[in-house]
This record gives sequence, structure tokens and C-alpha cells, in this order.
Amino acid sequence: MDLAWWFVAGVGHLGICAVAFNQAHATSFPRRWRKMSEKILGGITLIFGIYLIWQLIALATLRFWPVVQNNIANRIYLPLCLVSGLYFIVRWFYRKWRYRRPAQVISRTVSKRDIQKELGKSLYHGATARLFNAIPGNEAHMIASEQLTFRVADLPKSLEGLKICHLSDYHLTGQLDRSYFEQITNTANEFNPDLILITGDLIDEADCLDWIDEVYGSLSARHGVFYVLGNHDRRIKNEALLRERLDASGLVGVAGNWHTVQIDGATIAITGNELPWYPHAAGLKRFEESSAGVAGNGANNDVLKILLSHSPDQFNWARDYQFDLMLAGHTHGGQIQLPIIGPIVAPSKFGILYASGTFVIDKMLMHVSRGISGDKCIRINCPPEVGLITLTGDS
Repeated sequence: MDLAWWFVAGVGHLGICAVAFNQAHATSFPRRWRKMSEKILGGITLIFGIYLIWQLIALATLRFWPVVQNNIANRIYLPLCLVSGLYFIVRWFYRKWRYRRPAQVISRTVSKRDIQKELGKSLYHGATARLFNAIPGNEAHMIASEQLTFRVADLPKSLEGLKICHLSDYHLTGQLDRSYFEQITNTANEFNPDLILITGDLIDEADCLDWIDEVYGSLSARHGVFYVLGNHDRRIKNEALLRERLDASGLVGVAGNWHTVQIDGATIAITGNELPWYPHAAGLKRFEESSAGVAGNGANNDVLKILLSHSPDQFNWARDYQFDLMLAGHTHGGQIQLPIIGPIVAPSKFGILYASGTFVIDKMLMHVSRGISGDKCIRINCPPEVGLITLTGDS
């Protein structure tokens, strides 16, 4: 029984640290603060383990409750870990039991490619990246093509079969070879999409600004390529220059403004939310009240409203605007997913709840991409995602 108590308390301790990590990375705090929080939480996790081992050796026992009673710190923290562990375990089982794929997801097919094997060369640059490459099961150099069909209520008939390529979280750092991202571009273009929508974290390092034309400028969609920025894009100090370079490559920024696409009498209204890192979406008018909506008679039913949001945390904001479809990233699917258990951490105030996948919130569909890369080249049971979403109506 004591081993069970220790297990539950251990889950509780790790869960508390994971919650702290998730909350810190869901904020707009400066990057140095978030990185400092990672180090602090990592240190706490390690020190606590060493402390417990020392306690067990000093007391010459493996029994749980005698250790709890040993001092005031143990009497406070270990019961807290025990209660937290019970909560996290029960919540995990409850979510697994309750989860059903949304009825609006008509189909989902996945195919994976090993780009490093295809190109016949190492794609990793730098000692840290090469170390990650040596980890068995690392999928950071893979591409998982996710093809999804969504049913959207009241979809205008002329938009039946609309194909949207969803890309997110490129994280151009130089640690992964540019040829990998060029393969992402090729994969997206092979879908022959009507729209390509990019949900943030396009570039981390200024040294990769010269990659923009090849990586993003080569993307091709029948009705345009649209984007928002994410928190890692703030690492480029000159925001105006970054947006200027992206726009010059043919991308259209939609943060805090409406952009409309007309297809056979139907309107696709696209806007973007970069909160809490960039303020452009604050105070955005509803489409029907905006100049774009008034000019295009946006009050009619032949409008499909799509939101690009870097973080899924903005779904309440999106719900108030009555979007039909919200696309997001930021969480990377947790980046490491344990067998059966799934992801442990995700930079969201909702923890791992919206780490990746498709969700229904009221009448709105939200798809959260696992993203393409990260500032750390490690992916376990969580391959990079290039998504193709095909929309179909009620009939």
C-alpha cells in the first residue's frame, strides 16, 4: 500500500510542476522569465526527489506516513501531493472515459514520411540538436500529413469541398536544415489547397530571415496564404521588418483585421488573434459591424468566418465572435507524448486539454495543430503536422 501512496504523491508532485509550467508559458511574460521558470521547476523536481531519497535513507523506511510525520515540511507538502495526485489521476481517467471524436469530424487519415531518410543526410545542426537526433524514437524530422474532413453547419453551397491547408509553429532556428522546411512547403502545395492558413511562431532567429522567401514565399494556394504571429516571433526585435518581409513574400497578415475571399457569391471572412503577445486583436469589431462586412453585406448567411489564433486559449474570445472555424497551434501537442498517458505539459492555461486535435465549442469547430517544429528538436510519439482540412455542409 505504501508504494501506491508514493506513486500517487509522485504523480501529484509532477502534476503541480506541470501546471506551473503550463501557466507560465501561457502568459505574455518576457522570454527570459519563462526560461527561468523552466530551470526553477526542473530544479524543484530534481531536488524534491533527492530530498525524499535522503529522508527514506535517514529514517530507514519505505513507509509513507512515517515520512509524512517526520517534519512540518513533509506534513504540509506530501499530503498536498497526495491529494493533487488523486485529482490528476481521476481527471485523466474521466477525460479518457468521456472523450469522443466530434461528430463534425467526418474522416481523418494520417500518413508519415521520414524526411531525413528521404534526403539521405542529417538535418540537425548544432551539438544540442544532434544530441536530440540520437534519441531513439525522435520524430522531429518526420512529416505527418493529416487529412481531415469537417462538417460545418450552414456551409454555403459554393464552399462545399473547400480545402484548407493548416500550418503552424515552424520555429525557424537553424537547428533543423532549411531543406526540411522546403519539404513542408512541397507537401502543402501538393494538397493543391484553396487556402493556406498559418497560425504563428514562424521564425525564432534573425539569422533565418533570409529563409522567408524560400520557405514561405513558395507556398501556393488558390485564394491566398494568410498568417498570424506567435510568441516566439517576438524574438525578432524589429516586428515591422518581420511583417514587411513576410508580406513581401506573398503572405497576408490578418492580425486584428478582416480579410475577405469571394468564391461564387459566398464570402470567407478571415481574421487573426495574436493575444496575449501582440495587441492587434483587442477591440476588433465583429465582421458584420466592420467595413468589410458592411461592404459585403456581411449579415447574410453566405459567410464562413475563420479565426487564426496562435493559442487555443483564445477560444472564449472566438466564441463571442461566433466563428465557424478556429485554427490554432502553440501547444505542439505536448511535443512528447507518453504511451497511453499522452502529453504531460503544454503551454496553455488549460494544460493539456487542448494540446492537439479537434474540438467543438458551442457551434464552433477548433482544430489545434501539433505544429511543425520547436525551439528544441525533440518529438516523441508526436510527429510534426501538416494539415489538410476539407469542409462539407449538412447535406
